[in-house]
Amino acid sequence: MCGSPYCTGEDYAGGLDAGGGLSNVSPSNVLAAAVWSFGLFFKSPLQILLVFLGRTDTERPSDWLLRKFAPEQDKTWEDASVVAKVATVLFFAACGCGITAGFDVLFAGEETWGVSTGIGFTVISFVAELGSPQRYSRSELDVLEAQYADFVAFADGALQRRGRCHSTEVYRAFRRKFPRYGDGDVLSDKDLRTMILNWHPNADRTNGGYYKNLSLQSGVDQRSAVTVKDLGL
Repeated sequence: MCGSPYCTGEDYAGGLDAGGGLSNVSPSNVLAAAVWSFGLFFKSPLQILLVFLGRTDTERPSDWLLRKFAPEQDKTWEDASVVAKVATVLFFAACGCGITAGFDVLFAGEETWGVSTGIGFTVISFVAELGSPQRYSRSELDVLEAQYADFVAFADGALQRRGRCHSTEVYRAFRRKFPRYGDGDVLSDKDLRTMILNWHPNADRTNGGYYKNLSLQSGVDQRSAVTVKDLGL
């Protein structure tokens, strides 16, 4: 910059151009910042690295940040307030701008690096998001936890971790004990298979639907799914 008291307006303009400043804000930089912000919203660079190592993390960076805004709540984007969403968007926008500025400094103002790397990162981030397990809102998780609690109550009294049985025997016994799950639309057989594996990971299911290392208790009436203990006998 010009240190002389006789500097002209052109000298100051030249100083801003030489030092960067607002003159570096170009359409390419804006695009790079936007693309990086979008990708970082869904996945962090560490999560992308873990994907290549065969590990999947379902938590978005945005979910982690929302919990920082409200530590007492298990918030996701779907459950967050408008204020929290705006603050989260602004945070990732700032991250995108910071990364773009870093590429400008590292590559001496070559703008294509920020755009190209941002697009590549965002594509990988989006693919990883599509391959992540299904996300649930807090209300949906409450329903799933209540359903699994019912299954555990049933399994602890009606199943044993040995023997052999057909999967339909377990499904039928559970649905008879809890008639509200009689409709497959409320709780599908696939969901029940997942619950069985959570309750007993060593239960092996054959292609024919038979479970190994899993069977009904001898005191269970498969027609009514009522145990002798339930009857008070």
